[in-house]
Amino acid sequence: MGFDLGHTISSLSKLALRTKRRLDNNCAKDNESSFQIICHEFNNNKLIKKYEGYTQNKNFKVSLSGRTVYIYDHEENELAKFQDVPYMYRGKFIPNTNILVVKSTSGWLLFYDLDKLELMKKIKFSNMGSQDENFDITYDGKYLYNIEAPKTSTRTQLTKYDLKTLKPITTSFHNMDKIFLKYVEIYNDSIYLFGFVRNDEGVKDYNFIGLYKEVEEKAGIQGLKKLDEELSNRINQYKVCEDYGFTQKSLKYRHLEKIEDLEVITLKDAYQHIK
Repeated sequence: MGFDLGHTISSLSKLALRTKRRLDNNCAKDNESSFQIICHEFNNNKLIKKYEGYTQNKNFKVSLSGRTVYIYDHEENELAKFQDVPYMYRGKFIPNTNILVVKSTSGWLLFYDLDKLELMKKIKFSNMGSQDENFDITYDGKYLYNIEAPKTSTRTQLTKYDLKTLKPITTSFHNMDKIFLKYVEIYNDSIYLFGFVRNDEGVKDYNFIGLYKEVEEKAGIQGLKKLDEELSNRINQYKVCEDYGFTQKSLKYRHLEKIEDLEVITLKDAYQHIK
């Protein structure tokens, strides 16, 4: 089959959003067609059913168990395994390459060259545990955006990495106590952020989706839209499963019996259809 599950929803077609306002029939058909591809892979791939995390591209399949990253060919013959840091559950391929990026909840980003089956570099971005927030990669493969909590679990930042040098180049929101980031999603040239805003007492006030914009040396959120708790929970359920590669265990943790029960709801579509 050959696709990176981390980018399947956003790259294969325009997906429909099942919100209280129904979209037109053409959009719904696109949504069903794309999600059927993921459902087919889920129902026919034993690795997705066995491990916590999963991703693949046209050349490799990758399973992540926490302590070990397993590399397979598409016939599911094991080629290598890596045990460089603990808590490795989420991985994505840099588009149009065989370079795998793995994020550990113990505060590491790891870069593997699967053509050589070797570790290229690992970056320690936090000494704090529970680095549960996600990361995403631009379609051109030039940059990676990682949500990090380097000093305290209650304050997040968004760090941009140059994937040519594998070094961080900018950091945003590191001095903002009121904004807590949970998910970043890249679609074409747009970057969407999901998180929540705290009130003056430091207590969660409301959830939001916004567009992240970089203008020269300045960066911030534009067009911030408030979300109610019900929609936020639906978004969070989908993004968690997507982050782990739509594995059976990720569905089970969200109390879903089968992948067909998962509602497709991307940040892009939610943002565009919220009034």
